[in-house]
Amino acid sequence: MEALGVSTYTYTAQGLPLTVTSPADNAGVQPATTFGYTAFTPTGFPTLYLQTSATAKVDATNTVVTATTYNAANKYVPATVVVDSGTGKLNLTTTFTYDSFGNLTVVNGPRSDVTDTVTTAYDNERRPITVTNALAKATQQGYDADGRPNRTAAAIGTQWLVTCQTYTPSGKLLKSWGPAQTATAVTCPTAAAPTPITDYTYDDLDRLTQVTEALTAGEGGNRVTQTTYYADDRVSTVQRAIGTALAQTYASFTYTPNGLPATMADAKGNLTTTLYDGHDRKTQTRYPDKVTPGLSSPTDLEQYAYDASGNLTTLTKRNGQALTLSYDALNRLVTRAYPNPADNISFTYDLLNRKTAATATTPGASLSYAWDAAGRLTSTTAGGKTVAYQVDPAGNRTRSTWPETTPFFITATYDALNRPTAIKELGTTNLATYAYDDLSRRTTVTLGNATTTTTYGYSTAQGALASLTHNLTGTAQDLSLTYTRNQAREIVTHSWNNDLYAWNGAVTGSKAYTANGLNQYTAVGASPLTYDGNGNLAGDGYWSYGYDLDNRLKTATAPGYSASLAYDAVGRLRQTDLGGTVTNLLYDGVNLIAEYDGSNNVLRRYVHGPGIDEPLVWYEGAGTTSKTWLYADHQGSIVGQADATGTSTAIYSYGPFGEPNQTAGTRFRYTGQQYLSQLGLYYYKARFYSPMLGRFLQTDPIGYADDANLYAYVGNSPVTNLCINNVIQRHIGTRAGERRISPTRATSGFGAGPRGPTA
Repeated sequence: MEALGVSTYTYTAQGLPLTVTSPADNAGVQPATTFGYTAFTPTGFPTLYLQTSATAKVDATNTVVTATTYNAANKYVPATVVVDSGTGKLNLTTTFTYDSFGNLTVVNGPRSDVTDTVTTAYDNERRPITVTNALAKATQQGYDADGRPNRTAAAIGTQWLVTCQTYTPSGKLLKSWGPAQTATAVTCPTAAAPTPITDYTYDDLDRLTQVTEALTAGEGGNRVTQTTYYADDRVSTVQRAIGTALAQTYASFTYTPNGLPATMADAKGNLTTTLYDGHDRKTQTRYPDKVTPGLSSPTDLEQYAYDASGNLTTLTKRNGQALTLSYDALNRLVTRAYPNPADNISFTYDLLNRKTAATATTPGASLSYAWDAAGRLTSTTAGGKTVAYQVDPAGNRTRSTWPETTPFFITATYDALNRPTAIKELGTTNLATYAYDDLSRRTTVTLGNATTTTTYGYSTAQGALASLTHNLTGTAQDLSLTYTRNQAREIVTHSWNNDLYAWNGAVTGSKAYTANGLNQYTAVGASPLTYDGNGNLAGDGYWSYGYDLDNRLKTATAPGYSASLAYDAVGRLRQTDLGGTVTNLLYDGVNLIAEYDGSNNVLRRYVHGPGIDEPLVWYEGAGTTSKTWLYADHQGSIVGQADATGTSTAIYSYGPFGEPNQTAGTRFRYTGQQYLSQLGLYYYKARFYSPMLGRFLQTDPIGYADDANLYAYVGNSPVTNLCINNVIQRHIGTRAGERRISPTRATSGFGAGPRGPTA
C-alpha cells in the first residue's frame, strides 16, 4: 500500500506476477501491466515458465505490448525483444545471439536500412575482450592477473587509442594514464608527459585521501587534491592546490547524527546550514551570513514541507513567498501554485508517466506533447504552434516539421552507428554533411553553401582536439585554429592564422571587485550592486532587474529603456519585449528554432546541428532563399557567418568571459547561446549570464552541486571549462571541444537516442 493509494497484484497458479495495477490517475484511470508466459520443460527438470509478453496500458483504451522470444537451443536466453508488438504496430525488433556458454555475442538493433550489429568476443573466463561495432571498428579490453580491467584500447586506423590502469592490493584504482595513441592494442602508452596521468592515494582504512593530476614543472607542477575524513568515514574537508601558494580548503563539512550533511563552509568560511525533520527530510537551508564568516543567517533561508509520500508540497523561498506543489496518486507532480494565481501551472501524463501537457494560466504559455507507442516524441505544441517529428526504428530524429502553412521541414540521415551523416532542407537541399573517424569524432563538416568545410584535427599524444579549420569561399576570411594542451589535456595556447578573428576589446587598467559572504559582488569599481530577497542581482548601477518566484529574469530597465521577458510552462523563454519590440520564440526541446513578431509572422528560423548548443543555419524571413551558415570555434562560440555562396558576411570574437566584439548580428554567440544584445546578456536556459561581470545574475538552480559559489561561471575558468545543458561543467580538452554527439542527450534536434520534453 502506498501513501496516496493502493497498488494491487495478481499471480498465476505458479506464483508468477500476472498483473500489476497502480492507483488511478486524476482522470480515474489505473495504470496496469499484464504479463504472459510460455511453459518450458527441460530434460530432467520441472516445468519452467518464461515471460513472453508485457502489456501496458497507455490510456483508457490503448495498450503497448513488449514481446520476447527465446533461443531455440538455450531457452534461458532471449532471442528477440519486440517493442510495440502486433499487427499494424511498430514492431521494433532487437535480436540477440549467444554462444554455447551463454555469452551474449551479437546484438542486432531495430533498424532494417543498415546492419546495426554489435559483436562481443570473450576470453576463456567469459570476460568481454573485444567489442566490434556495426562498421567493424573494435574496442579491446584487457585484464590484470586478478581479473580487473587494466587496459582499454579503441582502434583508429592501424593505431590504437589506449588508456591503462593499475590497482592497489585491495582493488582500489591506483593509477590511470592515457588516452594516448600506440601501435598495438596491448601496449600501454608511456606513463610520462604528455600522456595524461592521475594517481590515487589511500589511507590505512582504504579511503581515498589524495588525487594527483600530473602536470610538468613548466605547467605549474602536479595538481593535488586532498580529502580528510571523520572517524565514521564521512568527508571532513576537501583541499585543493596542495603544495602551492594557492592551497585552500575548498569546502569543509559537518553532519547530523544520522549522517546527513549539516553544514558546508566554503574556502572563505561562508557557512551554509541544512536542517531536517524526524524523517530526515530537509526542512531548511540557511544561507551564509553576508558579513560574518562561520555563521549562517537565521533569516536568509529556504523552507520545505512534504506529504506522507515524501513529495515536496511547499517551498518557501528566501524572500518569504511560498510555492505550493500537489501530486496525483501516482506521486506525479500535477500543479505548481504561486502567490499570484495567474502564474499557476498544471501537468498531465499518460499511464506510462510520459508528460502529455503542461498547462499555464497565462495565454500562450501552455505546451502539449504526443508520443508514439515506443515512447518517442512525435510532436510538441507550444503557444498554438505544433512542431512534428519523425524517427527511425532506433529513435534517431529523421524529420522535423515547422508549424507554418507553407511546408518547411528538415531531414537527417544516419550511418550504422546512428551518427548523423546529412541534414537537408525539405529533404533535398543539403545543409551539412558529416564525416567521422574510427572513434566517432568529427573530421569534416561540408556545408551546403558552396561546399565550404570545417575540418577537425586531433593529437596522437592525447587524442584531444588540436586544430579546427573553417574554409570559406576565397581565402581572406578563412580561419585555422590550433590548440596546445598541458598534460591534463587543458588548452594552454589558442592560436589563429587570421587576425580578423582576434578579439581586441581588452583595455588597460584594473577594477576592484568586492564580495560578501554569499559570494555576491556588492561593488565593481565605483558601481554598487544590489540583490533581491532570493539572491538575484537586482541592480548593477545602470540596469535594474526583476524576477519571478522561480528566479527567472522578467524585467530589465535602464535610463530610457525597458524590457520584459515571458516564459512557457516548462520555463523556456518564450517572448521578449525589448524596448517595445515584441518577439515570440518557438523551441524544439531546448533549441530555439523560430522567431515571430507580435502578430506571429515568421521573422526567422534556425536549424541546429547534432551537437549540443550547435546552431547551424539561420533563415531570415518566412522563405528559404535567405540563408546564413554559422561557424563555431572549439567552445561552440559563433565566430563567423557566411551566405549561400560561402562568402563571409560577419565575424565575431570574444573576450575570455564571452565579451562580444559587437552587438549586431546573429542571435547565437558565445558557446552557442542566445545573446540578447539590447540587454548585454546571454540566455543560458536556466539563467542569464553577464559577460561584463563574468558570472550569472541568478543563483545556480541545482545549488552547490557544481560549485560552492552559486554565481560563478564554470568555476571562473571559462578558457578550459564549458557550461553544457545549463549547469554541467566539462573540460573542453576532453570531450566538449570535440563537439561529439552525446548519446544520452534528451534535449532536441538531430542525433541518436530518444527525444522528449526537458522539464
